[in-house]
Amino acid sequence: METTIVLIRHGETAWNVSSKLQGHTDTPLNAQGELQALATASLLSTGDSTLTPCAVVSSDLQRASRTAAAIAAACGNLPVHLDARLRETNLGAWQGSSWEAVAREGGGAALRAWRADPAVRAPGGGESRGERFSRTATALQEVALAFLGRTVAVVGHGGTLEDAWRLAAGAPFSEALSMPKLNCSINVIEFAAAPGAAGGADAPAAAVAACAAFSPAGASPAAARAAFGAWRVVRWGGVAHLGGGGTRNDVESAGV
Repeated sequence: METTIVLIRHGETAWNVSSKLQGHTDTPLNAQGELQALATASLLSTGDSTLTPCAVVSSDLQRASRTAAAIAAACGNLPVHLDARLRETNLGAWQGSSWEAVAREGGGAALRAWRADPAVRAPGGGESRGERFSRTATALQEVALAFLGRTVAVVGHGGTLEDAWRLAAGAPFSEALSMPKLNCSINVIEFAAAPGAAGGADAPAAAVAACAAFSPAGASPAAARAAFGAWRVVRWGGVAHLGGGGTRNDVESAGV
């Protein structure tokens, strides 16, 4: 039995346009982002029926939850399930700056270490890429089991998309992300459950048990795939529904 997850990065924000690192900063959509969310909602509700979700799960940050609300309303007033584990990377002291400014203002060594080692945390109370991957992968596994055999929309961030791609493709942290992370793009991954896999109300416990195979700090996509099972990338980066919008790709390995 297979679960289809339609992954959507939130609509555009003013900080996307100015290349500021948002992280956990709760920035709103700008006018373009609102239009992108509506266009994505229209596609999922009236376009390819294989993409129409039975439920919507979202990061609790408003740029994602607002995008999710538009999708949920268009698809029959579905409830939106908020999950803080789908948040963008906590970038600590780097939030509100830019990659260029961080490097220019003396943070280049810390930035290189953070990018090179998935266990290194961002300064100022930030998190590591491995920690983000661990929480994102566990949340996606719970969603896949809870909605086993159905299609569900998951709205998150650039980091969410990167982690989902690594989980589904089994790509290590050392491999540069080769797929775009575009505002309101359509990205589809699929999970094939093993016979007898726990679903529905038993999904959280099953996902947590599987996640025990790797630690948050040292989480690896290969370990996650070994623990969780058969994930695959179905399609990626679709923005035709946006009429040329949503094609910004100003995110680096952390996503913003």
